[in-house]
Amino acid sequence: MSRIELAAGEEHEGVKRRLANFMQEKYSYEITHMADAAPDYPQPPKIGRHIPDILAEKKVGDKIFKAIGEAKSCVGLDDDETKEQIEDYRFENSGCEFFLGVPKRCQEKAEKILNELGVSYSRNKKNHLVLINI
Repeated sequence: MSRIELAAGEEHEGVKRRLANFMQEKYSYEITHMADAAPDYPQPPKIGRHIPDILAEKKVGDKIFKAIGEAKSCVGLDDDETKEQIEDYRFENSGCEFFLGVPKRCQEKAEKILNELGVSYSRNKKNHLVLINI
């Protein structure tokens, strides 16, 4: 029997939920806003030209740190809207730690886009590429 692929919307929703869990579990962020997740979370405000999927924050001592999470399915990963979102949300432009969540099978495509846009990413940076098993 062949594997049934998720529709792009279902895949996006799965990546978004897993990305939120990753931000909470690995980086101790508390989710404050999540797109299309009412009544559990309020809708995020627009940042730059777009509304991100996830906004989060954490308190360390007296400081509050903020983060943006953007989930992408493989479909449309390299479109202009995605590139605009990365530009708007990346740490250097938003001042927030940025997490881009993509299905693991799209790793090469996501890395290529981040490199084309000059976005440096790794665990030691403020921009992260998070690979999601879905």
